This record gives sequence, structure tokens and C-alpha cells, in this order.
Amino acid sequence: MTRRIRLLPRSLLLFTALLAAWTMVNFSVTFLESPLMIHSFISIDDSSANNNKAINFRSRLMYIPGAGFSGFFYTLGRLHSLHKNNNMSTLKQYDDEYYCFSAGCLALVATLMEVPLHSAIEMALSSRGRWRRGEIGRFDIVEDYVDRLLLFDIEKVMFNRDSGRLHSQMTTNETSRIIECGQCYHNYTTVLTNQVQIPFSRDNATNSNNQHFSQKIHRELSKIKIITTTWSSKNNINAIISQSTRSPSTLFQLKEMLLQTTHIPFVTGPTLGRFDASSGAYHNDGAFVSLLYGWKSVLRKTTNTNQSTDTSRTYSLKLPWDAELIFHGLNMALSREKAVYFWNRGLLRGI
Repeated sequence: MTRRIRLLPRSLLLFTALLAAWTMVNFSVTFLESPLMIHSFISIDDSSANNNKAINFRSRLMYIPGAGFSGFFYTLGRLHSLHKNNNMSTLKQYDDEYYCFSAGCLALVATLMEVPLHSAIEMALSSRGRWRRGEIGRFDIVEDYVDRLLLFDIEKVMFNRDSGRLHSQMTTNETSRIIECGQCYHNYTTVLTNQVQIPFSRDNATNSNNQHFSQKIHRELSKIKIITTTWSSKNNINAIISQSTRSPSTLFQLKEMLLQTTHIPFVTGPTLGRFDASSGAYHNDGAFVSLLYGWKSVLRKTTNTNQSTDTSRTYSLKLPWDAELIFHGLNMALSREKAVYFWNRGLLRGI
């Protein structure tokens, strides 16, 4: 047994060790619900008891952690419940703030971009398919997905956003904003039913460049606070590892920050960190700093910069301890069935 271990390539052993370490870090941060360390700093409401309550979203502040592939679809479902419970008017509010890291940021951007579930799944499968066909490397999968999400590749986007290509039978009711799909992934109709509620826009149907969605995400940029783990910063040479919370001002900055907060050494990226030339710092997944410093450091900064925010309307979209969610967190082969399953669980959980 010892000889076999010695024969294993060192790179494989290093990859396995880093993967195990990241799994412990990310999921311990993400799945610990309402840790006691938070309570002295801010009131967190993470229960499903608020699903049917009327919430004043004009002062809402949300904390959205990451949790890999399964957590992305679970969080996407929870965020979608905002539209379902509030007549899809959430995105029209202009003073919300979102603090996120890792896959939580991807789910948030997908929600703000009004990406329906079937498109989110198709984008993920398309990126994975390109890797399997050898068109992109393993470390390029996340960037390929982000490009699709932010409409950076029109050819990819048109395939994923053209509902007529994804579904053979589709009709739209503009009054009720219900898109009725007779063959939504065939056997998926038993899970989703044949009515998928998504924000409908005439611009989406008539504008091939999807300018409506680009303009919408531009309006939301200042509300998105992306958390990363930073190190070797020339601006703060005394801190070996520190926390960075930034808002992008352009779509290109948003893309770069999304790649930084999802950068896991030798898992999603080929280096120890993603270098930012403007600051001289390396960035990694925000889960690392959340574990090292505790959530209180993030939330204290939030309360200090938002004194007028009612803390009773601050929400943490943390995931429950669940073996299935944890097991599929790094499952790149996550199936459509599982993606829909986790999305529905998040939708039922609500905010």
C-alpha cells in the first residue's frame, strides 16, 4: 500500500490535498447556519419562516456565500423565490445590497441578468461540453461560463438564450409573465410543471444583442459587493492574508472579480492565486478569508458602511447541512436532473 502511494505523481497528491482542504474550508463556512459569532454584530434571519411575509426590500441587505455546483443551483432557486413571492418586482428596487463570494456571486449575477433555469443549466453543460471535446482547458471552464453569463460571446449567448432552440414548444403570456413550455426537458415537466415563471422582457425577444440585460446589470453593479481572499498586496504589506470587498464599475471588472472569487488553486485555476495588476495582489475564493477571519469581519464592515440599514432586514442565504449538497459541491458531472432538484429545493426553502 505504501509503495502504491509513493508511485502516485506528486502533482496528483498535491491536487488531492488542496481539493480536500478547499472542501473543508468552503463548506464549513457555507453550511454553518447562524453561527454564534455573528449575533453580537448583526441580526441574521436565515429561516424559511419569512417565505410568506411581506418584506420591505428597499432596505434589504443579503449575504450570499458559495457552495460549489450544487450550491449554485440551490442558491439560484432561493433567489428566484424573491420574484415568486413579490410579484417579480425585486429587481426594480434600487437600494438593495448584495455581499457574495464564489458560486454565490454567480447565482446572484444570473438572477440579476434574469437568466431562467433552463438557460443556466444549458450554459453550464455547454461549457463542460467544450472542455470534454478538448476545445478549452479544465481551468477555462469557469471563465467560459462567465462569458456566457455576461453576454461576452454573442454566438454562445444566442444559442443559450434563444428559447426556440432550447424548447420545441414555447408560448409566452406577456400579461402574466408566464412562459409555458410543453416540452421543458421532457421528463423535467413533472418537477417544474409546464409553467416556468421567469421575468419576461420584450427586449429579450426582439433584440439579438440582449441590450436590455446588459443595461440592467450595469444599473446593479454598485450593489454587488464581491468578497475575495487577498494576499501579497503591496498596498498592505503587513497583512499576509486579508479580505477584499469590492464593487465593479464595468462588466469587464465584474468578470474579473467573478473569476477572482471563484479561483481555487489547482482546482479552478492553474496558479496559487489570480493576480490583479492594478493592486499588486493575488485573489482567491472568498471562502478562505471567511473561515480565517470569521463572518463577523465581513458583517462588521457592512454595518459600519450602512448605518441606516435595518439589520432585521439583513438576510444570509446559507445552506443547510446536507450530505447530498456537500457531495455534489465539486461534481463537475452534475446532471440536469440534479440541477433542477437542487433548484427546486432552494425555491421551496425561500429567503
